[in-house]
This record gives sequence, structure tokens and C-alpha cells, in this order.
Amino acid sequence: MRVTFLLLLLVLIAGCSQTQADAPVDEPAAAPIYLDLRDGILTLVPAEIGLAPQEGGPRVWGVLMEMVIDDTPVSLVSVADGSTSLYFGNGGGIIGAGETAAVAAATDQFITTAEGLLPEMSRTDAFPLPVAGRVIFYVLTHDGAYTADVVEPDLQAGGHVLSPLYTMGQDVITQVRLHQQSGQ
Repeated sequence: MRVTFLLLLLVLIAGCSQTQADAPVDEPAAAPIYLDLRDGILTLVPAEIGLAPQEGGPRVWGVLMEMVIDDTPVSLVSVADGSTSLYFGNGGGIIGAGETAAVAAATDQFITTAEGLLPEMSRTDAFPLPVAGRVIFYVLTHDGAYTADVVEPDLQAGGHVLSPLYTMGQDVITQVRLHQQSGQ
């Protein structure tokens, strides 16, 4: 079963788009559906969707790149089964974009890049929303989650150790947008 189906099911079940009234001051407000989808991937047991660890295989099964755009949190979600989605804090989103070859290839590169950069991240059990001007990466592995929180201009300048991961994430977003624009 693909993550896309599970996440679409969550969207249909939740069916709401009100903003969160009690968000911490530093975090942008977000619609309950966004928070539910985000929490769904961050707490997902990968074996439930057929992603089991393999001896000598990659540890990473999912990557989130989160930032704030126009006062709204945005999450790029990429999963090793090819599932790729964009969640928007206002309740909108693009789910199932990984069904196209270009998006799937970019997603694979994003996940592979994250695998190589795990030593640059810290283990985490907390998943705060991003704040304006910063990017948070959550790398989901078979043995737990890793994170890094970086000032976005540092990533954009290309000199930060995680700049390649940011660049790969932006490439995934570009491929998702191109797919959407093509009307497929």
C-alpha cells in the first residue's frame, strides 16, 4: 500500500481546513488537516507500508523539508516508495505527485542525498513547525528520526553542508510544479 493512498484517506477523513488557534507564538498557524497529514508521516511505522530495513540497504525511508512561505508552513514529503506530496499549512496540498517519472527520480535523489548527510544531523523525537527564514529537515530512518534546522539564506548561498539537500528538495518541488502545470 502506498503512502499516497494513506495520506489521501487522511484528507478525506479529516475534511477540515480551519486554522489552529493555539499555535505557539513562534510557529505559524496551520490548518488541522495539515497538522494531521504531517503527524501521520512523522509517526508512520514504515513496515506498515511495506518499507522494511534491508541488510546493508539504505536507512532512510522518508524526508521532510519544511519552510514558511507567505506566513504559511509548507512541507515537502518524500518517501522511498516514490510517494511525494506537498502539504500547505492553509489546508491545501498536492498529494501523489510521485506517480510521474520525473518527480520519482527527483525524490530518489533527495532521499539518497539525505542518506549521505545523516552524520550532519541530530537525532530527534520532537517535530516543531518551521519558523520564517529557516528550513527544517526531518529525515526518517528505520532506527529513528534525524533533524537539522538551518537559516534558509545559508542553504541558498550553497556554502552550508546541507545545501545539497536543500537543492535536491527544491528540485523535487520544481518537478511537482512542472507536473501540475502540465495538467497530468
